[in-house]
Amino acid sequence: MEKYNLKSVAHYLGNEKIGRTNIYRILREMEIVDHTNKPVQKYIENSWLAFGKPRYTYRGRLIFVTLAVGMDGIYFIQRIVEDYLKHHPIPRIKRKPKTQ
Repeated sequence: MEKYNLKSVAHYLGNEKIGRTNIYRILREMEIVDHTNKPVQKYIENSWLAFGKPRYTYRGRLIFVTLAVGMDGIYFIQRIVEDYLKHHPIPRIKRKPKTQ
């Protein structure tokens, strides 16, 4: 089964205002992934979400930074994002002002 990262998922969803970072924010808010972007076990067991190899350790804990999904996961995330946006505005990303 082919796996896609959230950048590819965001492109597939086709909403210019919802990118990879906003999808991660929505999934964290909905408690689908934890603060390290690792999916909750029930979503892994349903084969909706998976995660890439641990990228690094922090204080002895593995930090997962790459969420991987198959086509079922893309459809799952699409439903989650659509349902979220019915009741919430698009999450705002706080950006630092550009320095010149």
